[in-house]
Amino acid sequence: MAQFIHESHKRRHWTNLTNDKCSIILISPKNEILLLHRVQTSSSFPSAHVFPGGNISEQDGECPPAGDPKRHDEAVYYRRAAIRELFEESGILLARDRTTGQMITLDEAEREKGRQAIHRQEITFIEWLKKHNAAAEPDIGRLDARRTGSSLKIGRIFLTS
Repeated sequence: MAQFIHESHKRRHWTNLTNDKCSIILISPKNEILLLHRVQTSSSFPSAHVFPGGNISEQDGECPPAGDPKRHDEAVYYRRAAIRELFEESGILLARDRTTGQMITLDEAEREKGRQAIHRQEITFIEWLKKHNAAAEPDIGRLDARRTGSSLKIGRIFLTS
């Protein structure tokens, strides 16, 4: 994973790998859909209600170059980006311990500290997860419209790109 430190800020800056974006649609067992309300001062879609999502960045994994047919195959980088953006924007954490299969649970205060550190680009989402559990990884398998997430009371999760 490439990263660099901007000399004037001494913090990490991740570049977007592509112009590609992703979003995630969470539907509860009661068919409630998660929408976030953008701030009025936002540079794009001010005050709109939107699905969590954003840019694919280098911290989400290697992305094939433009024109490569594999670029839009619901690749792992889209899934990682969707889970990362969901966490950054809402605090909902879709991660599990790869050795036990158990969902990673952290209290709200700890998640909020993580969201802020990731937003300030002090740490990547993966680094933050590993800090709490060395075996933690984004639960990319949960991004499948045919699966349910009863432990999170999520009925269906769709990945859009």
